[in-house]
Order: sequence, then structure tokens, then C-alpha cells
Amino acid sequence: AAPLSQWEAQLINQLLTDFHPDTLIDLHSGTEALLMPFGMPGHPNPDTEAHRAFLSEIQRRHCPECRLGGTWEVEQYPNPGTAVDHAYKALGVNSAFLWEIH
Repeated sequence: AAPLSQWEAQLINQLLTDFHPDTLIDLHSGTEALLMPFGMPGHPNPDTEAHRAFLSEIQRRHCPECRLGGTWEVEQYPNPGTAVDHAYKALGVNSAFLWEIH
């Protein structure tokens, strides 16, 4: 599928574009992980250190069993074009995260 080809992705993109948030937390249930961009290997996140520090504090306080890192690094499968990756890279939302919690 082409980028932003689904109506749900278009809606989220429009909301983020209109609202200009400082932070995005894409909340999922399933595995236990605190994730940051990116969903493909070979795409370094220039804010890794700051993102890891922030997520480490969330992990320490609320989810010690959660794995922590980039979505590719933790999940080990390619998942390019996530809302988090798009918000971070294309829309400039510096604090964009995906939290997989129960």
C-alpha cells in the first residue's frame, strides 16, 4: 500500500498536522515494550539518547518488565511507516513513541 493510503492513516496525519503536538504516544496492547522510532534497520534515530532516557524513566516507574528501544531493535521485524515514524520524521514530533502495554 502507498503511504497514507488508508483512511485511518489519513485521519491521524491530518490531526497531527492540524494540532502540531509536542508528544505522540501511540498506545497498543499486546507485548510489553516502550518503543521509539524507527521501524526499519539502517535508519538511525538522532534523538536515541534522549528518547532512551525518557523511556527508561517510564520503564523504571511503571513497567519494569517492558522491553525498551527502537521498534526495529526490539521487535526484530520490519515495520516501516508507522504513525510514530511518520510523526517523528515527516511532521517533526520529536517525542513520538509507541507503548505496547497491557
